[in-house]
Amino acid sequence: MYLHSPASRVPIENESRLKASSEEAEKWRRDEVPADYEPKFTTECFFFTLYCQHLTFLPVSSRYDDTRREVNYYRRVLADYHQQLTNRRAQATYEKIKLKLEHLQNTRRCTEIALLDPNLLGPCVEVFSKTAVWLTRLVSSTPDQLTLPLPDAVAMRFAALPDYVVQDIADFLLFILRMSPDTLQSMDMQGLVQFLVVFIASPGYIVNPYIVAKLVEAVFAATPFHNQERRAHSLFQALEAHRLSCDHLLPSLIAFYIAVETTGSSNEFFDKFSIRFHISVIMRLLRTNPAHMDSIFKLARQTTIDSVFIRFINLLMNDTTFLLDEALDLLKAIHGTQEALENPDEWDAQPPEMQRSRHSQLRTDERQVRSYLTLANETLDMMHFLTKHTPKPFLIPELVDRLASMLNLNLQQLCGQKGRDLKVRKPEQYGFEPKTLLSQLTDIYVHLDSTQFIAAVARDERSYDAALFDACAKNMYQRGIKVESEVQKFKEVASRIQEEHVLLNRAAVELENPPDEFIDPLMNTLMAEPVLLPSGVIMDRAIITRHLLNTPTDPFNRQALSLDMLIPAIELKERIAAWKEERLREARLK
Repeated sequence: MYLHSPASRVPIENESRLKASSEEAEKWRRDEVPADYEPKFTTECFFFTLYCQHLTFLPVSSRYDDTRREVNYYRRVLADYHQQLTNRRAQATYEKIKLKLEHLQNTRRCTEIALLDPNLLGPCVEVFSKTAVWLTRLVSSTPDQLTLPLPDAVAMRFAALPDYVVQDIADFLLFILRMSPDTLQSMDMQGLVQFLVVFIASPGYIVNPYIVAKLVEAVFAATPFHNQERRAHSLFQALEAHRLSCDHLLPSLIAFYIAVETTGSSNEFFDKFSIRFHISVIMRLLRTNPAHMDSIFKLARQTTIDSVFIRFINLLMNDTTFLLDEALDLLKAIHGTQEALENPDEWDAQPPEMQRSRHSQLRTDERQVRSYLTLANETLDMMHFLTKHTPKPFLIPELVDRLASMLNLNLQQLCGQKGRDLKVRKPEQYGFEPKTLLSQLTDIYVHLDSTQFIAAVARDERSYDAALFDACAKNMYQRGIKVESEVQKFKEVASRIQEEHVLLNRAAVELENPPDEFIDPLMNTLMAEPVLLPSGVIMDRAIITRHLLNTPTDPFNRQALSLDMLIPAIELKERIAAWKEERLREARLK
């Protein structure tokens, strides 16, 4: 009550709230907060301390992080100019940058000494530990035995709090995990784990998705993948073993993976990949724990098109497709520049300005490809794992064709005629592991070996090529990527795909030139299950459903559209089936 009472000396009028709007918070204050409320001395001290931390320690630690990034940036710039010291102008710039770097390094050292002073850090740890426990109890209907999910209705005593009370805990955690992991030992570990799990699992309690993303980042920062300090791992180990985490953390991370597709920020396109990378790493580390995997298996049993797991798989496929496309295109560009550099006559024939431009572009491409491949490797690894352990959701009609096309295209990129364009010097420095990539892609074909998947791969007119599968099998065997028995499994799948491809080609000839009304207007293919849209257009159900997984609007008028608004065109479906049967009967009589 204190922050909202007339007695409060902590200003929150201009602060954004955890859940409530300013109007809702003000109405609640007028209706529910007693005008004669008198806070206890300890209550005032607690909220004063939180506010002081918000105004002092955390802004300074944030500026310290900015300084560290600047130091790293100017070190790279200095290294670039060091190669141009024969140029007088470059030498003058070099000296200026060197002085700037020295100043930044001194600032960083001084700030570090102040921030890591045990006399300052110790009380901060105690304050944030107690705040985490207090917030968790504030939202729980049974504080003595915390359960999830939380009630749908968010209590205003929590909703009206300034959102910095949660964000500051996340920021402080990130700071000590990076700079002083020993400090974790003095924190209330169980209380901290409960705080993280509860609010990651309850994003509806916090309106700003970037605060939930901060909590996810704090968990990521404690993982062995990110943090080499063993002392930092205690937080992740406690979180992995917690009863609430086993049941709720992975499903909640999957739900948040979906939620960050649109955050409302101008940087949402790039932000979502950073957040999803953190989620992917956490999931990879937790999936070795059977208790955590059980929660994913339960989720995977829901295979309706609007289920959380299907939407997750759809976005996972979108991300993998985009990241691999971008990464492989950049590798081709790097290959081209490296080849030019290896030909002195060709390189020296270019004007100096073009040489500098190409050098600069090469450095940009190298930074970008490292970023894309880091993300792509994680998403493909997750897809590899899920197709092995939960293949059924990948085989639904709305997803299987697009997955088959993505796999075929990337197989073509790696083993096709243009695969040599991906050869770059020291590929490991970019995170490019073509052997691992090829092994995982071909494994997915084996994981999904089924009638539906075989047909989907075979009908991919854009990228399917039987000779390509033979080349891949030969490549894997000769380069020792897989043992003979594994290569043989892939060849067996490839053989069944080729047989299906031959059958589909024969059927396609017989079903050529269908009436226009039988054709899907978006993909220009023969419809299997026509449905009527509110706009009056008839489409194939699988195609419109696939569209709705990404964009919930009618593709013809951009009006809101959902699956329950689709009306089966039963009479048209019967006429299509009769036409197909007649054409195939005629073909058999010939």
